[in-house]
Amino acid sequence: MSVTGAVVGARVGFGLARVLGRGAVERLDSDRLQRFDELLRRRGLLAVIGVRLVPLLPFAALNYACGLSAVRPRDYVVDTAIGILPGAAAFVTIGAFGASPGSVPLLLAVGGLAVLVVGGLVAARRCRGMLVQPGA
Repeated sequence: MSVTGAVVGARVGFGLARVLGRGAVERLDSDRLQRFDELLRRRGLLAVIGVRLVPLLPFAALNYACGLSAVRPRDYVVDTAIGILPGAAAFVTIGAFGASPGSVPLLLAVGGLAVLVVGGLVAARRCRGMLVQPGA
């Protein structure tokens, strides 16, 4: 149920940003922003799943940012649902086994969150490298 609510809420935030701000973003004249927007248009699937896997990024801010970008709405909803599942499972497990500090499920959940964070940081660094112009 929590995943369904999160996806519905994410879609509402995405929709608001798309309706209220996408036109302004399209009018901006920035090469870097246009490259980033095109990257999201082509690889929105991987981008959205990637940012959703990182449990440190603010959920609502990502909803709005994706709504302002060229990510396709269908890709956004599906990828949000897929991307939040590992973090949601880890947080539920931590809640269920938090009173048992040495339990295997708790240690696996905390380890899983650590892997998600480190993996997200590595992916963000690689994505940033794709956006930098040669010679810049």
